[in-house]
Amino acid sequence: MENTQDAKTSQQPETVSRLPSQVLAQNVRLIRRVLDLSQADLAERMANLGHGWARQTVSEVERSRRGVSVDELLGLALAMQTSASALIYPYGSDDPPPTDVGLPQPLTANQLLIVIGGVVGERAPPWIRSSGELGWLDNKPNLRGIEEE
Repeated sequence: MENTQDAKTSQQPETVSRLPSQVLAQNVRLIRRVLDLSQADLAERMANLGHGWARQTVSEVERSRRGVSVDELLGLALAMQTSASALIYPYGSDDPPPTDVGLPQPLTANQLLIVIGGVVGERAPPWIRSSGELGWLDNKPNLRGIEEE
């Protein structure tokens, strides 16, 4: 006889989420291809901005084998003629997988857009507002009840 708890667990689809670095890797690769840039071309642009990248660096970033500093993220945005937020927004389908940013539950694409889009003050949803110094992190939010805007 099968345990009913195990049966319930096995029937529920597992939510697959990605890390922001994985989203960045995918977007760098996609945007580079749209711009018809080779990895060497992008590396040269980054080197011209003072980042000292080589083709191998681009390859490692696109495969999520190398992290990107904030300085490099801004350099990538300039080199790829886009915005830093466009590089970390999860594109790719009508319902992109959530992004794991270290909260109890991953953020949906719309929630992530609020975070990276800089919505603050009274326009921000309640889960991102707080009277504490750390803002929405103080609330340790339960994201199940969040309404997407």
